[in-house]
Amino acid sequence: MNLVFLDGGLKKNQREIRLSNHKTMFVFMVMVLFGVWLPAKSFSAQNASTTTSWNVDSRYYSWSESGGDGKGSQLVTPIILTYQKLTPGHVGIDFGVKTAYMISRNSTPGAKGTVRGLSDTSVNATFTLSQYKVNPWFSFGFNIPTGQDSLEGAEKNALMDANLVEQTRFGEGFNFSPGFGVTIPFATNHVVGLAVSYNFKGKYVPDGDTGYNLNPGDILTSSIQYQFITSKSLFSLGIVFSHETATKLDGIKFYRPGNRLDANAGLTYTFNDGKSFSVGGRYSTVRKNEYYNFLAGTIVQEEDNSNGNTILFYLSYNYPLTNRSAISLGVDYFQRNANSYDAINDLYIPERRKISPDIGFSYLFGTKIKKSIKVKITYFELKDDATPYTVTDTKYKGYNINFSLNYPL
Repeated sequence: MNLVFLDGGLKKNQREIRLSNHKTMFVFMVMVLFGVWLPAKSFSAQNASTTTSWNVDSRYYSWSESGGDGKGSQLVTPIILTYQKLTPGHVGIDFGVKTAYMISRNSTPGAKGTVRGLSDTSVNATFTLSQYKVNPWFSFGFNIPTGQDSLEGAEKNALMDANLVEQTRFGEGFNFSPGFGVTIPFATNHVVGLAVSYNFKGKYVPDGDTGYNLNPGDILTSSIQYQFITSKSLFSLGIVFSHETATKLDGIKFYRPGNRLDANAGLTYTFNDGKSFSVGGRYSTVRKNEYYNFLAGTIVQEEDNSNGNTILFYLSYNYPLTNRSAISLGVDYFQRNANSYDAINDLYIPERRKISPDIGFSYLFGTKIKKSIKVKITYFELKDDATPYTVTDTKYKGYNINFSLNYPL
């Protein structure tokens, strides 16, 4: 390892250099993408429809440990600009830019820490060729490092569990994600979608106290999705496979997660009076990880699988109050199985269960152009089963408040 990164003055200079590079990269990518987007507007036809909209989606998370001192909160406010152009028989264009302002605060005694500021900025463009019997598409996605990728001292305490808050990182390196796929309609009301994408992930320095360069593994993702669509219902069934290359620390391979397989299914049905319900779920399983072995001098596969399989189930019901407003009720259930490690091993993961009931309200306003407001409040309880280290179960509870405004331009 290059211990020169421990020098404080050099660390400060490196952070300034990274910030300068991030700004330069941001300006460059905006220029490139507008260079792609603006010429794309030349694809025109008499029946073309164009939509541009702003979306602000503010989410607040608060949690506390039952019978303990642990507590924390997080505010995430994404701001999203989308542009969509649909031209039957020509090229469809979807373009989006997203960033967010975040405040993450861990208030646990002895582990307090706060991070606030912008997140990374994501830019995505998808082009769909609709003039064929099947509809091929290709996309480009960019993660532009405008957030805080490097944390120092107590800032690292602001990183909290993904089942308690939304954001578990506040920034990372520059990523580029090309993808392509095809949508195949067949028979009546049946559609199959095939897709593959590759995420090239750039290096960054997550731990500002050590200065070590982390180069996350690239991710290959492939999927197949089936849909049955009628005027009242939508049924979907899909499988997603992902493979990740080894993560490097200062150029040395030290970790690679196992291949991941996700299976999902969902059904939405709308009644004649406008009421609707949705039900569905997802099952995920991950193969054995690989870790750096000091004796072997390389990464080797673990003897037992340190990953737990996960199950997510959801149910929601939507009830229209007027032709402009509606309320919704829902519940999510999440479960992660304990892994196969020996309970005495440090990597032992206990079984986890989380239940999250919610209530929501939506309202449409405007005359020619419909804007929308949505509010949803979610309460949750989470429990980790006891291990030889915790002796007793660990329980958490909390709530989320979600406010969303969609404003077409």
